[in-house]
Formats: sequence, structure tokens, C-alpha cells
Amino acid sequence: MKKYNQIQNRTYELLARGSAKDLQSLIVDIFLFVLILLNVTAVCLESVKLIRESYSTSFLYFEIFSVIIFSIEYILRVWSAPSQKNQSFKVCF
Repeated sequence: MKKYNQIQNRTYELLARGSAKDLQSLIVDIFLFVLILLNVTAVCLESVKLIRESYSTSFLYFEIFSVIIFSIEYILRVWSAPSQKNQSFKVCF
């Protein structure tokens, strides 16, 4: 059970905002940030009829890839959240 808790806690750390001291967490942050930017770019490009018609299959595959990645991220965030039950959460508005 201890190993399970360690994995759950590390998963939370990787998905939380990374610190300069945690290279793996920074890599996850950068990967997700770049994926978001690429999705915004894809949506903008897809709004142009000629581009959409020429690259519709590529857009579809990229969308499927993105949905899978973001779904995995969400599931891991929900799964790892209980590891932080003793810490106070800040609510930002």
C-alpha cells in the first residue's frame, strides 16, 4: 500500500505546477502547454475551408490524439487528488 501511495503522490506532483527543481514535472507542464497551443492553432486553421478540406484527416487524428492525452491527464488528476487530502487547496478567482 505504501508503494501505491508513493505512485499516487508522485503522479500528483507531476501534474501539479512544476518547480525548477523537478525536471520531470516541468517536462509534463511544457508538453501539456504545447499541446494546448497546438490545439488552438488547429482550431484556427480548421476554420479556413481550403485548409480544412486539404487536411481533414490530419485534423481528425490530431483531435483523437489530443482527446486521449487530455482524458488520461484528467483521470490521473482525479485519481491522484486524494494523495493531497491533508494539504490545503487554494482557490483562485
